[in-house]
Amino acid sequence: MAKFTVRLYRYNPEQDEVPYNQDTEVDEEFRNRMVLDVLEHLKTRDPTLSFRRSCREGVCGSDGLSMNGRNGLGCITRVADILGKKDTLEIRPLPGMPVIRDLVVESGEVYRSLGAAPGLSVPRGLTRHRHDGAPGKAGGSVQRVSLPRHWQLHGVLSQGA
Repeated sequence: MAKFTVRLYRYNPEQDEVPYNQDTEVDEEFRNRMVLDVLEHLKTRDPTLSFRRSCREGVCGSDGLSMNGRNGLGCITRVADILGKKDTLEIRPLPGMPVIRDLVVESGEVYRSLGAAPGLSVPRGLTRHRHDGAPGKAGGSVQRVSLPRHWQLHGVLSQGA
């Protein structure tokens, strides 16, 4: 079966001095799936992989990533749209945000700034949340379109994401 390469940004500050890239191969069938599906598949192969996810609908913004240099949400971004005719999908944390571990970035400042916006509910205690990808955590209760829209306005996500 044909395969393509996924190049993951990896960093565990408890054991790594510097971040590194890890290449792994994924079956071609994932080319027609969402980037988040690829990450969930890779997590079954390597439970140490850390990333955020929550709603899977492009609403909460918790799975913001850089995919082949294009910022967007992994849950609504098709692998084929990112890859085109290429055979390597590079997944990195969003640029300009401190990395906590692997693809998990410090989003506390984003949530704090949203808390200043009228009409938005932001859960308490999200200033430095270490998340291993378990569903239902990290931002699911932020009202619809708040986080992705905030990131679009501040240039973190492309307007098409």
